[in-house]
Amino acid sequence: MVASTLNNLGILHSDESRRSEARLAYDEALTINRRMALLRPELYLPAVAVTLNNLGNLHSDESRNQAARQAYDEALAIYRNLARNNPDVYLPDIATTLNNLGILYRERQETAEAGVAYDEALRIRRKLAERNPEVYLPTVAEILNNVGSLRSSEQRVPEARQAYDEALEIYRRFATVA
Repeated sequence: MVASTLNNLGILHSDESRRSEARLAYDEALTINRRMALLRPELYLPAVAVTLNNLGNLHSDESRNQAARQAYDEALAIYRNLARNNPDVYLPDIATTLNNLGILYRERQETAEAGVAYDEALRIRRKLAERNPEVYLPTVAEILNNVGSLRSSEQRVPEARQAYDEALEIYRRFATVA
């Protein structure tokens, strides 16, 4: 509970642009979760991955790109391992982390890597949306928006338009339901 509360406090600090406090909270949560994961990995590895993803977001916000990538890569490895036994639970987390990596790569002008990350995230979210569209289609649209931005920055206008059009169609569908 201490680590979970520290992680939540880190999110709050980050939202308030209190980045040094956020980092301290995340670092302490990560230390606790790593220690607990040695004893009960099935319970605490997911918490390690969540904290790493949040820390990656913080590093990315601070333009600490190498640290962000390391945090995302470690979180992704943990989620991929957990998804082997429980894909329904951890595939969404893989897609989220891949989307975060795609954003990081795009900001670093690493467009090929961004495309690969977005493509895998999109494949996962589309598959999840087949079974539960209300939950996963909005995140499909989010990733499509990111793909549109990437393709636009690459001057691949037809592909950007196609991604934006599909995202818009999804968003409009949910806007009329709400």
